[in-house]
Amino acid sequence: MEYETDGESDASTCISEADFSFEDDGNMSDDDYPSYDSATCRERTYLVFESCLLHLFSHTCSNCNRPVQYTLNTIGSMLQVKVYCGFCEDEWTWNSQPYLNDCTPNGNVLIAFSIIFSRSFLSKVLRLFAIMNCACISEATFYSRQMKYLRQAVSNVWKEHQNSMLTVLQVEKKPLILGGDGRCDSPGFSTKNGSYTFLEIEHNVVLNIELVQSNEVSGSTNMEKECFMRGMKIFEVYDLPIKMLVTDRHKQLGKYIREDLPQIDHKFDVWHIAKSFRKKVKKLAKRKGCEEVGSWIKRMVNHLYWAAMSSEDGDPEMILEKWLSLRRHIHNKHHGHGTKYKKCAHGRLRKRRWLKYRYSLYPVGLEPVVD
Repeated sequence: MEYETDGESDASTCISEADFSFEDDGNMSDDDYPSYDSATCRERTYLVFESCLLHLFSHTCSNCNRPVQYTLNTIGSMLQVKVYCGFCEDEWTWNSQPYLNDCTPNGNVLIAFSIIFSRSFLSKVLRLFAIMNCACISEATFYSRQMKYLRQAVSNVWKEHQNSMLTVLQVEKKPLILGGDGRCDSPGFSTKNGSYTFLEIEHNVVLNIELVQSNEVSGSTNMEKECFMRGMKIFEVYDLPIKMLVTDRHKQLGKYIREDLPQIDHKFDVWHIAKSFRKKVKKLAKRKGCEEVGSWIKRMVNHLYWAAMSSEDGDPEMILEKWLSLRRHIHNKHHGHGTKYKKCAHGRLRKRRWLKYRYSLYPVGLEPVVD
């Protein structure tokens, strides 16, 4: 019995993802990509030991009843058994996995898919198979299968989903209420890739995702604005009016919407404001003499959310007065807040430790943070 391994199963091969970059020239149709039988991915798979598997093969030739020779070959995670009779020269081959139409073992593709869809780390999965002494694909195979199958599959599913949702919104003929936010692959000014996501708030579905690299614009700081401008074009193509847009307090984005999209009601996301406010209060609580402010951080953030959510029709004056009432509320003063919001809306409160008015806290401390 001979045992051979294919280079595809060598997990120690180190090849970067950049070596398998995917480029679509725009002229490729669905027929140009290899097809995939979805029925095979529904089959159950098993972990079989080599000694147990060889018991299924006869040790004598079915034609001449003479001893036969075995040759075992692994192609990634697939085992190929070749049986040969030296007397009558009869031979046949058995494969542990079905092939795709381009002679790719099905299990190799499923492993690559599973790593991506489970959000696992490639190195840890390969190490797991290596510890088990189980045949597996190599790092090079993972990236090549990702390039050949996965990217196109994900792209097709996303385009179908996006088109169906935008078509439904076209039929409804209602102005959209969108939420948008950008993200980068790393913090700071050294980021390379950026994305911007558009969420339809009433239906709670993602309508568009735009990607951009820093070398496409004049620096990483301009990526979010460029992503936003590209992403807005699809709503023009489908003729979908936008009533309201909720974003973070990105200065470039705010200026662009104010000057070029004045018909859109631009709002700031409370979560981003609360996140910034929480950081400032935590920083203040670390200062000498301001430690007692730390016990109020959670209540202050909750008050910020409540001020925005409890005001009818988003009345900015009411929201502002409710928010600034925090300056009196933390001192156990619940009346005389403003002209619209004159007193606190809560009922009888349980006993708690109120903050005392100290010059060390105000005005250089908490009041500038609240304002």
